[in-house]
Amino acid sequence: MSPCVSRKHTMRYHAFTLLVFCIALVTGCNEGTPQSKEGVNDQDLIAEEVSDCNMTEAPDPNNNTFASFENLQKRLFHSIDHNDVYQDCQEFMRLHREGKLSGTTFYGDDSETSQNELPESIRSLQSTYVRVNEIMVDISFSSGDKGTQSLSCFSNELGEPTSRGNNAKGLGFRSDPYSMDKLSGKESLSFLNENYNHFEMELIPGLTYNRFTEEQTVPPENVRQSNERMDTMMDFMMKTINELVVKKQRLLHRTNHHEFLKACRQVIVRYNEGVYSRAKINFGDPASEKDWKQIPQIILDFEPVYIWLKKDSVIVALIGGLDHAGVIAYMNDEKTAAGDDDFKLFDGLTYYDDGLTEASEDYKDYLDSLENEAIPYLDWKRKQMNLPIPKRTQYRK
Repeated sequence: MSPCVSRKHTMRYHAFTLLVFCIALVTGCNEGTPQSKEGVNDQDLIAEEVSDCNMTEAPDPNNNTFASFENLQKRLFHSIDHNDVYQDCQEFMRLHREGKLSGTTFYGDDSETSQNELPESIRSLQSTYVRVNEIMVDISFSSGDKGTQSLSCFSNELGEPTSRGNNAKGLGFRSDPYSMDKLSGKESLSFLNENYNHFEMELIPGLTYNRFTEEQTVPPENVRQSNERMDTMMDFMMKTINELVVKKQRLLHRTNHHEFLKACRQVIVRYNEGVYSRAKINFGDPASEKDWKQIPQIILDFEPVYIWLKKDSVIVALIGGLDHAGVIAYMNDEKTAAGDDDFKLFDGLTYYDDGLTEASEDYKDYLDSLENEAIPYLDWKRKQMNLPIPKRTQYRK
């Protein structure tokens, strides 16, 4: 039985988010004809897009004119060599994993020494900034109040990315009311710009174009501060991931499940007797402090983020929000369930984990391997493939 909390089915575990593989059809001036959503050719736009395919210099990303925004957009779709950018991004991510870069973010106004760390095909784009992590490169362009455009490149370290397919090359996001549309890749750029607050499109598998409106754009003067906050968040995420791995190891392989279930059932009995002031006890919430003291130590030892009580079951969550993992204990052994994202741990005790549905089919093998070594899933995958484990350094520029 899945816990009664929202499951967001993306690979949030490293999303570094993500979150995540979207894509576009057009990879060159002569490949395909842009069309509207109804399939009618936009001849005027086609003429403009083809004529702009010969641009050799990038427009000023800080120029607030819509023409500059459009020219940059057409260049990113039609003029650049997407395969060169993709391959250079792979090399850039490899250098990052080996700890050979001076930082995680490189700005257009950085020193020549810093700029020279960027591969040529990326440096020539003259972006506002480039961010790199273990599994993704984000190349961002600010166009003032016209919004932000970016290229996102995903790692092929564990295998080449695959296309979504012929009928779903991207996603378009509307507001008022909110909706999300699948995009075929045949839509014209004018149609996409006019109808979506944000859209993302595959250029080639592993390389995605993104457009955000000004409502989602960080002001130019705040870009560095925003990226510094992102670094802090990434450091926190890695810390959380490492702590969660230890929690999973302890729960799955270092715990007496009979005693743990006994303690959980004791909590359920206390809840039905009115001992607790609320059904959901959030740890770290001062309002729940009196309830914490009524929780058995064997449960507290896992430092759960919350405990959610019902009259015949209790959820002990190791993590919640962007990811979910933990156990559900039942008063009745016969209610023990096993689904796509959970499995029976002990009679009356079910373990659930988003990774069981969001990661590869070998995720259960990974959970079993935690008995011997507590490492994150991606690092375990790397070891299985005889790949080096990244040198993780907390960068501060």
